[in-house]
Amino acid sequence: MRTFKLLIITPDKAIFDDEAQCCRIITDTGSIGFEAMHEPMIAVLKQNTDITVRDTTGNSRLFPVTEGILSFKNNTCSITASI
Repeated sequence: MRTFKLLIITPDKAIFDDEAQCCRIITDTGSIGFEAMHEPMIAVLKQNTDITVRDTTGNSRLFPVTEGILSFKNNTCSITASI
């Protein structure tokens, strides 16, 4: 199982800081799925959307956010969001 580091932070705290199998996000330009070793990118999240994460145990978790921005580089996805 290939994984990547996923960090979802809000102004108050980190709501996810662990390895993940995949992550699905809706941006202003459409839906994007991330897996390990994704190409580098930066994107703005669609307002009032959900971040879907499949963790290393295979469980899906849902994180509703009001807005945010993400970057994926060096097998790490960092998402700064408001909830």
